[in-house]
Amino acid sequence: NAIDAGATEISLKIHDCGLSFFRIEDNGKGMNAEELPLAPLRHFTSKLERFDELWNLPTYGFRGEALASIASVSHLTIYSKTQNLSHGHRLEMKYGEITAMEPSHGLLQNHGTIIVVEKLFENTPVRLNFLSQRKQEKQKLLRLLHSLFALYYHIEFRLELDEEISPTYKKCASLAERLSQLKNIPVHEIHVLESQYDQFDLSFYYYQGPKKLPSGDIIFNGRWLQMGKWMAMIQKLLPPYHHYLLLVNLPKSQVDINIHPNKTELHTLSAPQILSLLASLVNQHTERYRDLNPQFLLVVPDGKYQRD
Repeated sequence: NAIDAGATEISLKIHDCGLSFFRIEDNGKGMNAEELPLAPLRHFTSKLERFDELWNLPTYGFRGEALASIASVSHLTIYSKTQNLSHGHRLEMKYGEITAMEPSHGLLQNHGTIIVVEKLFENTPVRLNFLSQRKQEKQKLLRLLHSLFALYYHIEFRLELDEEISPTYKKCASLAERLSQLKNIPVHEIHVLESQYDQFDLSFYYYQGPKKLPSGDIIFNGRWLQMGKWMAMIQKLLPPYHHYLLLVNLPKSQVDINIHPNKTELHTLSAPQILSLLASLVNQHTERYRDLNPQFLLVVPDGKYQRD
């Protein structure tokens, strides 16, 4: 929501993996007194202007489900202020019920929004049984955040996780520069492969990391995904101990993101072409070939396809 609101600075403060407390502050457009009570209601949205946008969503979401779901299982407080108002407003909810809506002075000097969530799942303790151990949850959280930090390198991020303050990730000129910030490696050690084919653009970043289990992240149209089969196939392309980030942009009409409840997987008819192009790029760059799958199609210079 902060990114959709046009924020250029976002601060996050997270305790106990967000279960006891998390706070997100942005300098986006903010909400006025009429909009604020609608934000955490189910099926409400301010992100659609025309009906046909349903087929070409330009934002991270439109249904209003996330805030409504969070509000139903936590203590939620939202402070928000628009640029043209002298003061902001404060909305407080407890387990889905609005308990306060009042003017707020001083907390937000300029336009923006602060969202504070406390006591997550306190009213539904059985949900806690579905969580991993805290260490694993923290790793998942960092992986998601770092992927978004990399993708939105033009935004400044500040992160405090369990009272451990990370360096401020200043705005960068390129994604490779932001990866250098996040991974603490020189920019020149990050390999960048880019190409375009038909209706999609592909960018692939890979670098040598610590000698441990390598990791990779996949982002389609700005959305972080966890596609196990893709990740395993891509890893086979790379030399040992290399980590990667794959970015793909293609027409939203060619993507079905509604195949997984958490929106962490997708289907696209362009999958063979994307994987083929990626394999060709990496193979040319590393001067090595590893057969991922006999069904893969390899791109050849004349634009046709051949089986290998």
